[in-house]
Amino acid sequence: MNQQQAMARWRSEQFLHEIQPALEAVFTAKRNHHPLDLRGIRVGAEAVLPYLRDKDFSHAQLTGIDLSYAQLTTSFDDGDFRRIRFAKAHFTGCTLSRARFSDCAFDAAILNIEGTETTFERCSFSDARFMPEPHAASRGGPHLVFRSCDFSRATFVEFELIAARFIDCNFTDAVFDRCNLQDTKFYVNVPDLPQFSNCNLRGTRFAFEAPETEG
Repeated sequence: MNQQQAMARWRSEQFLHEIQPALEAVFTAKRNHHPLDLRGIRVGAEAVLPYLRDKDFSHAQLTGIDLSYAQLTTSFDDGDFRRIRFAKAHFTGCTLSRARFSDCAFDAAILNIEGTETTFERCSFSDARFMPEPHAASRGGPHLVFRSCDFSRATFVEFELIAARFIDCNFTDAVFDRCNLQDTKFYVNVPDLPQFSNCNLRGTRFAFEAPETEG
């Protein structure tokens, strides 16, 4: 199923009737007990369905959901997300404060996100783009932790990651362009200096050993 097909089915009355129990599990119960296919969903201010315009993922505990091609303008604050697929999803001004993402795939996603004390473990950001957009958040926020994540061919443009921690991540062909990385620390596998272009690296640290603590 391509992106056009995934998004088109949300205009089908039959599909909406069939998917309603899954939506209730995600947005009302904030838990799911089975894998769910929500590819192409739109959640937040730009949602086509009125039902989804005021919905969010805050405080949710979700596992095994496919949100590929999703268009998201909403909150993930205080949520716990495991094995969620966000391939080619578009995050616009999403907040992720104190959220935890484990084994999630953000491959080729566009991420305009803001959060504090957010943790990503074993997540893939291959070919993802971290970038600002007009009238939306343009910074990752302080104290984000990325552990054992894949940033191969990822691009960070004018992105703010103050005091972030990257621990044993893959930065093959990743690019940081005009980013604010003040006091950010890279551990174990670290990017090369040519991968940074016009970035604020004041207080940035590169170390080839894992930290004893992340403070």
